[in-house]
Amino acid sequence: MTTLMLLLARHDGCEEIPFRQMPKDYFGIEPVALERKIKMGTIQLGLPCESLRAMRSSNVPLSEIPHVG
Repeated sequence: MTTLMLLLARHDGCEEIPFRQMPKDYFGIEPVALERKIKMGTIQLGLPCESLRAMRSSNVPLSEIPHVG
């Protein structure tokens, strides 16, 4: 069983979660702090920094969370 399969089970089979939920659930930080860490390169998602503004009000694929894919 892969980590991605476990995350899918945790989220009732949904492949994406709201951006506002992801930082708290997976990194233990607020969304603003995650955005800062992504911009600094401390945390890398498979999405370009320019798309952070769009991500704030959208969903993030579970496969893009580090150490999941």
